[in-house]
Amino acid sequence: MCMIFVKMVRKKISDCIQDGDDGVYLDLIVSTNSLENKIIGVDQWRNRLKVTVKERAEDGRANNSLIDLISDEFQIQPIKVEIVQGKRTNKKRVFLLMDRKEVKSILSNILEVK
Repeated sequence: MCMIFVKMVRKKISDCIQDGDDGVYLDLIVSTNSLENKIIGVDQWRNRLKVTVKERAEDGRANNSLIDLISDEFQIQPIKVEIVQGKRTNKKRVFLLMDRKEVKSILSNILEVK
């Protein structure tokens, strides 16, 4: 992969991560009723991670599915993941009780940026 492209994608990943007191915030745009639960990329215009979940946005099922996906991908307990903004919209802010460096590294691996 071209080095300039790798640096651009890493910067875009960094733009989706905000530092918090004890962890980090991830800004997401979530598509529900999809074929799979997956972090699929970065929306460069909105500076948000693009995420798909299988569940429909009814009765909090999509939000629960999102928390399960995030906790699985980042290998943390679901209790360490909290939707702090956007519980009723597709634009969400999620708090992770993790270190920024570790989150960035995991996201880079998920999005196959090395």
